[in-house]
Amino acid sequence: MKTSSLSFPRCATWLILLGISLLGPAILLAGHQRYFPMDDAYIHFQYAQSLAARGTLEFNPGEFRGLGTTSLLWPLLLAGGIKLGIDPVIGANVLGILSLFVATLCVCALARPMFLRPESEPDRVPLGAVLIAGLFALSGNVLWFTLSGMETTMFLALGLLTLACYQRDSWWAVGVGIGLAFWCRPEGLVLAPTVLLLEVLRLRRGGSVRWGSWLTAAILAAVVAAPWVLYVHQNTGHWLPTTFAGKRVVHGDAIEHFLQKVPALGLWTGAAQPLFVLLWLGYLVAYVFGTVAMPGPALMLKQNLGAAVAVRLSVLGLALFVFVVIPLLVRGAREVARFLRSRDLQAPGGSDLRPTSPLVLGTIGVWVWALLHNLTYLVLLPDTGTATRYQAVNHLLLWWLVGLGLMVPWRKQWKATAAALAVALIVVADVGYWRGVYGANLDHMRNARIAAAEYLARELPPGAPVGAYDIGALRYFGNHPIIDLGGLTDTEFVRYQLDDKVDQYLKDRGAQYLALPSRQTGDAQALFEFAAYLGLDRSPLFHMTEIACFEIDRDRWLQGVQATGNYQPSVRVFRIDWKDVGPAGVTP
Repeated sequence: MKTSSLSFPRCATWLILLGISLLGPAILLAGHQRYFPMDDAYIHFQYAQSLAARGTLEFNPGEFRGLGTTSLLWPLLLAGGIKLGIDPVIGANVLGILSLFVATLCVCALARPMFLRPESEPDRVPLGAVLIAGLFALSGNVLWFTLSGMETTMFLALGLLTLACYQRDSWWAVGVGIGLAFWCRPEGLVLAPTVLLLEVLRLRRGGSVRWGSWLTAAILAAVVAAPWVLYVHQNTGHWLPTTFAGKRVVHGDAIEHFLQKVPALGLWTGAAQPLFVLLWLGYLVAYVFGTVAMPGPALMLKQNLGAAVAVRLSVLGLALFVFVVIPLLVRGAREVARFLRSRDLQAPGGSDLRPTSPLVLGTIGVWVWALLHNLTYLVLLPDTGTATRYQAVNHLLLWWLVGLGLMVPWRKQWKATAAALAVALIVVADVGYWRGVYGANLDHMRNARIAAAEYLARELPPGAPVGAYDIGALRYFGNHPIIDLGGLTDTEFVRYQLDDKVDQYLKDRGAQYLALPSRQTGDAQALFEFAAYLGLDRSPLFHMTEIACFEIDRDRWLQGVQATGNYQPSVRVFRIDWKDVGPAGVTP
């Protein structure tokens, strides 16, 4: 591929990428409160505190009914910071930014082979690789992941680092990387078949079998992953954390709810998989490349999903997407296809960069990993997750294609300049937009969820059990035992839910109050009404009496929720008044 010959010394590349990795987070964090934009972060914090204080993985102190953290590595690292006197808020942001820097370096290393030419200097990094890494690091979505208090960017960094180690033919590091990625998130094991497929591809291209290398990686991956697997199974009876079963049921029901509201989203099949793909494509157009972020006239897409939802699509943003982004994606995709097919790649100094070289296969591995990762979610959990954090690798691939599209030689220089300026505008607008989203998320967390938790701590009798969905901030700030209505921390909840006996579940665990996501004051119904979904509003066992409601301004809520799908408008607190119910479930 003939591209610009501009390149940078390795040391300068590190400094450039370090500066970019610090710039984006600094823009989002500037002037904002020291909280996190999603509730799940505080689930990790609660487990980190438990590990630091008691050496246990207990959500409610002295109680273990299941494992509500999908990641073990993240709360372990936070717990280590707590033991050293580091506030977990600071610890989570430091880990997130460090992970972003590592991931950015790995992206640069993995993209580099696509820009090597015979005249390239071995110790210099081509501009194209630096550009792709920089676009990734300044993606608004990736910045949100980095500062979300979650393990998303660390998981991405571990996956990319594993492939970068494969690129260097370091098999012991590949094995350890797969094991650590599994500790970060269970789907980290997808890296194992990724490496296996790369080796199959190498053999098909004429490479030799490397039994010793394979065995080294397999043994190390198993040794690192085994303690986590055995711990989960011994303590819960499942091979995966309790979170998987809970999310699969609740998210599946939520998807079914929206498919009933808008059958076209599932192509009238009633299946979640078409919805998964369509939502991703829609999300790509609206939020990944800044279509909603541009100023000027806009189209308003309105839909009633139980409550009115409107999405603003800038006319300028749509024009840039159609006339700049799509052509760049197509140009980039062609270069990827050419790279995959090429058999005459040239390395610096004129030596062959063979298709069987780990340097080449490591680059291909990013695309193989992304494919397998997406297929895993498509089959097991077809849900895009908050701000599509479950498919974070997709954001990397999209910006990779854009960067490639810019670096391919243009017939007319003015077109290249215009495309570069358009991409720069998209990046700037995107970062600004996600700064606003991040701030709106923080406002909602502080004034709705954390405010509700502080109300529990202040107004409820000490030790009163509270049934809740979205349990992180309520437990972390509320200092009350939480009865989880999402199936994350209790292996038995899903059985009660499938039997339509959630009210009995609350009774068996002594619930006295409820704290539930709900509608905005003035709305006739919520986007997704949890009390109705769980059957709590029609229970023969108790009455629900609302005693408090916490919410923020509707426009501010919409600003934060549209790009993330992260929360309902309010948190409502209810007192449970238990009835005297006879044997047949009838009130005397």
